[in-house]
This record gives sequence, C-alpha cells and structure tokens, in this order.
Amino acid sequence: MSKAAGHLQVRLDKVLIFFIVLGITLPSMHQSSLGSMMIIAGEKLSPLWQTGFLPLLFLINCIFIGYSTVMFESILSSFGFKRAYEVHELSGIARIVPWVAGLWMAIRFGDLIWRNQIPTILTFDKNALFFLLEVLLIGGGAFMMLSRRNRLSPRLLFLSGAILMLGGGLYRFNVYLIGFNPGEGWSYFPSVAEFLITVGIIAIEILGYLTLVKIFPVMPNPKKHFAEEGKEVVGETAAGSLPAACTQENNGQRPAAGDTLRPPAAPRRTHTFHLWRNTCPNASP
Repeated sequence: MSKAAGHLQVRLDKVLIFFIVLGITLPSMHQSSLGSMMIIAGEKLSPLWQTGFLPLLFLINCIFIGYSTVMFESILSSFGFKRAYEVHELSGIARIVPWVAGLWMAIRFGDLIWRNQIPTILTFDKNALFFLLEVLLIGGGAFMMLSRRNRLSPRLLFLSGAILMLGGGLYRFNVYLIGFNPGEGWSYFPSVAEFLITVGIIAIEILGYLTLVKIFPVMPNPKKHFAEEGKEVVGETAAGSLPAACTQENNGQRPAAGDTLRPPAAPRRTHTFHLWRNTCPNASP
C-alpha cells in the first residue's frame, strides 16, 4: 500500500503545477470579470465607482479580502476549537495586507483625481457617504496592521480582518447596488428571501467546514507540533545556545554543553484574546 501511495505521490507532484496555475488563473479571471461587467453600465453607475480600472480594482480587492478572511477564520477557529492562536504565521500575512490595500487605495484615489471626481465626494449625498464609509473601513483595517505589535495580537488580527472584510465587501455592494441607478422608475434591493438564501448558503459552508476539520486532519496536531519544537530546543541547548530565560526551567542553573534539558512546556492561554506565552519566552513559538 505504501509503495502504491509513493508512486501516486510522484505522479501527482508532476501535475501539481497545472492545478496551481489553474487555481490562480480562474479566480483572477472571475474577479476581474465582475468589475468588467459594470463598465458597460456606463452613466448608470455613479462616477465615484465607474472607471476603466474596475477589473483591476476588483482583482486587488479580492486579494486583500482573501488575506483578511484567513486572519479572521484562523483566530475564530482557534478560539472555537480552543487551540493556540497562530499569531506568528498570521503576522506574515498581516504584513502584506497594508501594502495590497494601500495599492488599491492609490489606484482608487489616483483615478478619482485624474477624472476630477473629488468634488463629488464633498457633496456628502448618499453615494458620497457610502464611499467614505468604504474607504474608512479599508484604510482603518489596513492601518492597524502597519504596527508589528498589532500583528502579534490575536485581538487586533481578528478585528483588522473583520473590518477589511466589511470594507471590501461594501465596495462591491456599492458598485452593484448603492452606486447603480438602473433608470427612472426602476429600483432594486435584495428581498428578505434573497437575504435568507444567502445566509443559508453561508450556514452550509460553515457546517461543511466544521465537518471536514473534525473528520480529516486539516489542522496540525498541537501535541506533535510542540513535541517537535521541544526537540529543536534541546538540540540548540546541547550546542550551547540556551537562552538565559530558560534557566528557570532547570532550577536556575545554566547547563553545560551536552546536558539533556527539558523542552519548554506547551503554551497556555492567559486570556481569551491575549498572546500565548511559553515558559521560555525567547524560544521559538
């Protein structure tokens, strides 16, 4: 069985690049097409959102929403399953978010300035207010992740992810509903039934997620993960690179090279949304 699995793994590795390219190309085409579809609306779409950059803006928008969703989902699932928050992994993702959102904002405002639409914002009508709310949510959520300290806080990672998801979603809502005028005598807003269908689809997706992570090994085994980290720490101390803070775990004595040391204990949660801490704070998380 293991030999057959090995042969299958080799063959799958050869075609993996094809699925990676397909997985990037199809969503990119889909997202940019969502923006392209509204270009044909012409003057029916408010000048605050009508631009030839719509395909690019929709594509960049989905990228920072994707990163934000990972941050939001990871913190929420760790809280729900009582697992260690993956702040060190998420901090790398969170570092990218301000740059992607900043690029989106630069294109957004650069286009408005080029088309001389800044005065339209200052009218403070319904479209202008929704535009300002959209910009404040996206800009505020991205600004929070500029600080390294904030990127290491589960609370702020969760909050930033939620705000960016709301802001990015509001941009799409504005393009298709708020800023779109189908014509005199015509109007559209989702009905209660349409909202309930959307909520039902989201509920099914959440149910599917909970089912998959409980049946299949989607999430890493925390006991195995920390056991491997403990072995790495033992190896480092044998080479004489024990952090001074770890001597507390060995009766205050800094052992000589070659001595066997106890690995640091698994991290424990000190508060619901606070950072996890090891008994050896300078060791790898």
